[in-house]
Amino acid sequence: MRQSLLWLMVFAGVARGATHPVFDLVHNRPLSHQGVRGGLFVEAGTAGFAKYVHFGRPRLDWTLQQTEAGVGVARVKGAGALLVPLTAEQAASGVVAVRLKTGKAGRLGVVVSKQKAVAEVAVGWNLAVVKLPAGALRAGENRLELDVPGEVAVHWLQIGGEAPGSADAGAPVEGLSPGGGVAWYVMVPMGGALETTLTGEAGCKPWVKVTGTGAPALTVPLRLGASAVPLGVVGGKTVRLELGVTGCARVGIAAAALTVPGAAPVRTAVKPPKRVIIWLTDNTRADKVGTFNPKARARTPVMDGLAKTGVLFANAYANGNESRLSHASLWTAMYPAAHGMISSTAVLPARHVTMAEAVKPSGLQTVGTSGNGYIIKRWGFGDGWDVFKNNLHQGGGLKGEDLVATALKLMEKRWDKPFFLYVGTIDAHTSWKAHEPWLSQYDKEHGPYTGKYKTIFRDGENSAISAGKVKIDARDKQRIVSLYDADISYNDQQLGVLLGELDKRGLRDDTMVIVCADHGEEFWEHGKIGHGQSSREELTHIPLLISYPGAFAPAVIDEPVELMDVMPTVVEALGLAQPPEWQGMSLVGLMQGVGRGYPTAAVTTQYDFAHSMRVGRWKLRVGGKGDSQLHDIPSDPFEMKDVVDQEPEARRLMTDAMSLYLVRRKQWKRGVWGTPSNLTARFGE
Repeated sequence: MRQSLLWLMVFAGVARGATHPVFDLVHNRPLSHQGVRGGLFVEAGTAGFAKYVHFGRPRLDWTLQQTEAGVGVARVKGAGALLVPLTAEQAASGVVAVRLKTGKAGRLGVVVSKQKAVAEVAVGWNLAVVKLPAGALRAGENRLELDVPGEVAVHWLQIGGEAPGSADAGAPVEGLSPGGGVAWYVMVPMGGALETTLTGEAGCKPWVKVTGTGAPALTVPLRLGASAVPLGVVGGKTVRLELGVTGCARVGIAAAALTVPGAAPVRTAVKPPKRVIIWLTDNTRADKVGTFNPKARARTPVMDGLAKTGVLFANAYANGNESRLSHASLWTAMYPAAHGMISSTAVLPARHVTMAEAVKPSGLQTVGTSGNGYIIKRWGFGDGWDVFKNNLHQGGGLKGEDLVATALKLMEKRWDKPFFLYVGTIDAHTSWKAHEPWLSQYDKEHGPYTGKYKTIFRDGENSAISAGKVKIDARDKQRIVSLYDADISYNDQQLGVLLGELDKRGLRDDTMVIVCADHGEEFWEHGKIGHGQSSREELTHIPLLISYPGAFAPAVIDEPVELMDVMPTVVEALGLAQPPEWQGMSLVGLMQGVGRGYPTAAVTTQYDFAHSMRVGRWKLRVGGKGDSQLHDIPSDPFEMKDVVDQEPEARRLMTDAMSLYLVRRKQWKRGVWGTPSNLTARFGE
């Protein structure tokens, strides 16, 4: 009945009102999976080939996007592996065909599920076709290992389906052909639709097929010209969406997109703020802050007030899980793989444009202070400041009130001119101190405490506890977390002191205030206390709040974003050009509604060894060997249950995006290419 209704809506031309695209299937062709002759067709020379290379882990066997006599290829020497998704229909034949060029005659071996088939190859171009034993290929993810003679250039592969009769017959037609559909793994927006504009001859019968775990299967006819297929029945689901055709040799795709109701939001220029304040609260996880999690114990009334007039990013991620990596990404708007601040001895290269240098052309005074020991010129953080003081190295105290006092002192003769002020506080970083009245309020539910952490939990004790050198009991743990929560509330109070100074001077108008953190802290969710040991939520999901009422309406934004997006946002708001090396994405458009409606991808890393990516409800963690785990964060916020085998569509959605990102992470530009889950037409520029 539902499919019949959908059919009627497509052909009756039911008026849907204004709509706008949120996921352009054409722009996202690198994330698509091409069919030919009933099998999966893999063009090795394209950017999209990256999604099959198993994240490039533990090493990247392939040299990507090469050419051989004007033909796009990927090169591999000796052996190379691919991870490909197949439908049951594609897997049934067991056929694997490879078009390749080699300078050495020998055998091409294809290994799947420990079963091997071989074909002889001669010097030059070859079409090698093998047939694997029944059951070697299967529905779902398949790992193919190719053994090749010497170094070869691979033009394309076909996995499954009917074997090609010749190399010339190998490539699919542009668009859709019988047995040659194109599929994307997508998250269907609530209230969304598929809108297409297709070209072809009379007799062509295009269609869309939607399948997904826990979602009703749909196969709906499309028509030539414009079609709109409402997808409300699978709204909010992660699905495989395939376009195909019967009845003719070819249908062209002029346009295809997932759309949502309403006119498209417009990105407009922002009135430049006269003042910008970045308040960084070190070591602060989002779920411990009341403004970001109503169930959190730590109350933060100052941030609550900012949220009422500002934009709260519900799913913001630090780019690293400890201070050096994360601060470097905030200050340079670059991924750790690009800025290189990874080892304990690494220094941020002077060639990188850091925050104060980027702001300087606006004419704002640049004033900063920090209590983090790494944030000094010695480590590459000192350039571009009119005045900067690190209280750890230069004295002045490390509590929030001390850093506020330092900031006010530095600003003493600068209030009358526009300014950029950075305050890096460390109250939520060990040592945690007994700040009242919050500690008594938060700890009273546990009863009296007489242990060793009555007034302080010192820096270094977390490492000793995690290493088993210091034994603590359940009540000690409760006290330690209470100290942390109290420090979050104390830090919020000190933010209020700084903002109160603005109010007293009548400077709050035309001021952009940004509150963020560099990483979080684990409290035994996975057996340890501390940070740096993983890229799980408690270490990488951070608070991010931007208040600039004159430019941005209050909102809660669910689309995942990254800490390195902060400085591009500031630069755009100030009307400046973003430095070309920066990889971050300005959030100005997102705050104006542009880019909402389909989940962005946010990435974080553990020393560029292990990576995590959040897209919508899903989070994929990939280790150094390519081992991966998939988690449904709303139902599993501490990532305890791996659902990688239970959610094949979500797995491939995340695999496509993560693989594409990992092999290009040193070059990825979020503001130009889009995020790995939703590419722009400029991807690859």
